[in-house]
Amino acid sequence: MSATIPSRTIPLNRWPAHRLAVWAFLVNEGFLFGSILAGGLFLRFGGTVPWPRPGEALALGPVILATFILIASSATLNESLDALRRGNTLFCRRWLLGTALAGSVFLSIQAYEWWEVTRAATALAPGTTAPLLSNPWGAATFMQIFFLATGLHGLHVILGLVLMAWLLLTGTETNETRLESVALYWHFVDFVWIFILSTLYFL
Repeated sequence: MSATIPSRTIPLNRWPAHRLAVWAFLVNEGFLFGSILAGGLFLRFGGTVPWPRPGEALALGPVILATFILIASSATLNESLDALRRGNTLFCRRWLLGTALAGSVFLSIQAYEWWEVTRAATALAPGTTAPLLSNPWGAATFMQIFFLATGLHGLHVILGLVLMAWLLLTGTETNETRLESVALYWHFVDFVWIFILSTLYFL
């Protein structure tokens, strides 16, 4: 006979303070990312110099792999929280460690992509000083929005990894309030990446 988890559904007016605080922070961060991507779309469709077509400046293979890894990391973090609520602290820790490793792999792929696009841009336009100021595939604003959006997202990933490492190193991953807060944050990081991917890679 398998164990069942009691329903975690709580009316909004009875949400605990930590959940309200995390959601308030995430809504604020959502506006930040939304403003950057909306600004990018305005520059793209309002400018006279076209942005590169999908696959022209940014390789799709690595980013698709990175996306699957990031989505999988959200699933493993859910498993960690689920294991904690079942009272299985060993699997809670293992799933959380797996999430941190997946996030690190995602970040490594993103760093490789930064290096690759910078190398390719410099090779195609050797006289330029920096890819941020010149884009051999089209408008320079594309490179600026790309580095701004993915760089800010990368910082959020790093923060998530730091929080997971803190939980693991201090042995507080069994604190449901803390683990739930980190999980909410990590799901937000995953959610935002889908919009970045759609706007910069496939649009």
